[in-house]
Amino acid sequence: MRRKEPIKDIGYYHIGSRGAYGRPLFRNESEHELFLKLYAQAAERYGWKTLSWALMWNHHHFLIRLVDGGLSKGMREIHGGFSRRMNKEDGLTNQGHLVRHCFFASECLSIESIKRRSRYIDLNPVKAGLCQRPDEWRWSSYGATMGLTYPRSFHEPNELLELLSHDPRKARRLYRSFIREGTSEQDLEPWTEQGDRSETGLAVIQSAA
Repeated sequence: MRRKEPIKDIGYYHIGSRGAYGRPLFRNESEHELFLKLYAQAAERYGWKTLSWALMWNHHHFLIRLVDGGLSKGMREIHGGFSRRMNKEDGLTNQGHLVRHCFFASECLSIESIKRRSRYIDLNPVKAGLCQRPDEWRWSSYGATMGLTYPRSFHEPNELLELLSHDPRKARRLYRSFIREGTSEQDLEPWTEQGDRSETGLAVIQSAA
């Protein structure tokens, strides 16, 4: 599938993918950990700044800031490495893709867009009925963003918090309140191939950083 808009080398992107043919991506703890290990390696290699993330059972979400490109190449490495390992364990080598061929990528063009995408990601496990509060889901960023757990090696909570306030405690309070408002039906549905063209623009992000 061809993208409607090319991925830029610099910018904020909400990315994700699902299992091919409706297959689950992660069936147990070790598979979650394997994927995160591969993601961490790619994030370090290409300099991705990860603001928020969540692994579900049949899909994943990451909100990242690109500083020098590498998104398409890095995602191919992650998905390819994960698929080969899983297919080998299941005796399905050369039997097809585990992850959908074209990953979802939507550019965030304003602080408001970044906040809404991050909230969608952190509330995804709650809305899927996997937990009652976002901090209860082990495979997501919310607990670390709130200072309840240590962040993964690739996760940089301050990349998100500093967009709300330069005071970390105030930023966490603001984000916690924003999360609590997240049951609105107006929350975005991210599984499209379009960026948020209705937003003010990247200059808003740059001026607030």
